[in-house]
Amino acid sequence: MAGRKIQTFFADDQLQADTGLTKAKGLVEGEKVAALMGFTFTPVTYAIASYVKDQAHLPMIVSANATGEGLFLDPKLGSQYLTRFTENSAAYSASAADWAYKNGSRKAILLTYDTAAGIENADFWAHAFIDRGGSIVQEFHPPANTSDYGTYLAQLDKSADILVEFAPGADGLRMLQQFANYVGDKKPLFMDLGAVATGGPNLDELKDKAVGVVANKSWVESLDNPENQAFLKALRAKYPNRTASNDLAMGWASGVILKNALDKVNGQIENADAFLKALYAADVKAPKGQIKLDEGRDIAQNYYVYKIVKQGDKYTQQVVETYKDVSQYYDIKADDMKRFPFGQLKGKWVGMTKDKLPSLLK
Repeated sequence: MAGRKIQTFFADDQLQADTGLTKAKGLVEGEKVAALMGFTFTPVTYAIASYVKDQAHLPMIVSANATGEGLFLDPKLGSQYLTRFTENSAAYSASAADWAYKNGSRKAILLTYDTAAGIENADFWAHAFIDRGGSIVQEFHPPANTSDYGTYLAQLDKSADILVEFAPGADGLRMLQQFANYVGDKKPLFMDLGAVATGGPNLDELKDKAVGVVANKSWVESLDNPENQAFLKALRAKYPNRTASNDLAMGWASGVILKNALDKVNGQIENADAFLKALYAADVKAPKGQIKLDEGRDIAQNYYVYKIVKQGDKYTQQVVETYKDVSQYYDIKADDMKRFPFGQLKGKWVGMTKDKLPSLLK
């Protein structure tokens, strides 16, 4: 890229903040890397962001997942070295709530797992939904790695229009596999917030049980743009039996973002200030659409609401609405965002009304 050979070092953080921080220090202080790139698990990302701000002082590019809002709002974490090109929990949660209300949902159940990410997403979704006139009738937060969701599903309020789930990976897979067994004939619309339960290989396992689920994401396989078609063609050529996923699309986009910034500085990544300015100014086309950063150096992009449908023997995503150029400030103003206690409102949404929302701001 830009006349330079890219030498990559890979580190497994084992989903542990301490391990991730130790590995990052080894890359920075031992291997003398010019930048840190990747990051999926939010606690790991937070630990390394603090280290980068206080000690490492080199570009940190979040390009895998790590959607937590605190990354830029917590003064202990945010710095000029940090950029995020993945997703933002405030943006995709609020836009999903907007779609739910506009399409007739008025009573909602929150069913998000009991982690920082699960509670944060529930808070942003509930705030946006109630602000539009909806209400939360039940709230459940099972622990991570729950194997039996029957206890929760059997209690669902039959008056609810929509069930909002955020339980990534195997947790969401198990929840959806059990959903039909417990709910009965009157099923609420199932919204897979952030497509954490039905994305990638999970869809291959769920099959018919995923049909009718509504999800939202910044990338959808069915997007008909040249960048997505090039990505899918390359993926199928090298891995013909591998299911395309958002993670893979973001990995591809990482290369696009890196190359764009390196081209702007003629490959001189060692000039950290110039390289960071090139990242800040990014406005590139990727499989998920146009990517750029907002004034807070966080991602601003399209989010797609879609239904999972079956076409012949294939399961695919049918986009029903596109929210364009959505940033973290889509639903909450910047000053209010700093005062909103996201991730701290577990158990407080049932009975919350629109007129009470301002009282949440600290």
